[in-house]
Amino acid sequence: MYVPHLEKLAGQHCWFYPNRTLFWEEEKTLVLADTHFGKTGHFRKHGIGLSDQIATADLHTFFHALQLTGAKNVLVVGDMFHSHHNQELERFLQWRQDHANVNIQLVQGNHDQLKKDWYQKADIELVAGLLHKGPFSFVHDPAHAAQAPKGQFIFSGHLHPGFYLGPASKGAGKMPCFYVKHQHCILPAFSRFSGMALVKPKKGETLLLLHDQTI
Repeated sequence: MYVPHLEKLAGQHCWFYPNRTLFWEEEKTLVLADTHFGKTGHFRKHGIGLSDQIATADLHTFFHALQLTGAKNVLVVGDMFHSHHNQELERFLQWRQDHANVNIQLVQGNHDQLKKDWYQKADIELVAGLLHKGPFSFVHDPAHAAQAPKGQFIFSGHLHPGFYLGPASKGAGKMPCFYVKHQHCILPAFSRFSGMALVKPKKGETLLLLHDQTI
């Protein structure tokens, strides 16, 4: 069972989950980044043999996160889909047809290259650049965070932050994390099939390390 961690940010209750998602309680919104749905299918189309179980596991984790939180809205902070259409995205469409009551917004990332009519078919609202909701701003690339209005708390993705805690042989190794610094939180990559950029927090910054079902 996942044990979430509560942080009060900009007066809002934000629940951080070990499954690499965040639940914004006041808005009943599930926030995540860099899901890269379709990535393994993209690699298989180019002759690189990867197990279909990777994609299946990520989709099931996503579906379970919605059930776990009871979210009415989904906000993906970039790179929801990886490159072009493939069979894995058909699975997502099948799920979407049965869950049309969930609102989905996507702040476009560099990998979100599907045709606009596909997003329309999937009933996904596309947002270019920054999205402002209440006291928060959402942008895919942390490098563009300076474009947010002054005083807004910012959520971004793209970086895939992680931290090296020690040798994997001792149960540690590299761990994905939420990287919280001042008025900015960089979300971990939701996709397990993604690399990590190791970060070194400075004084006053916080890492929420994700290990198994705990933070």
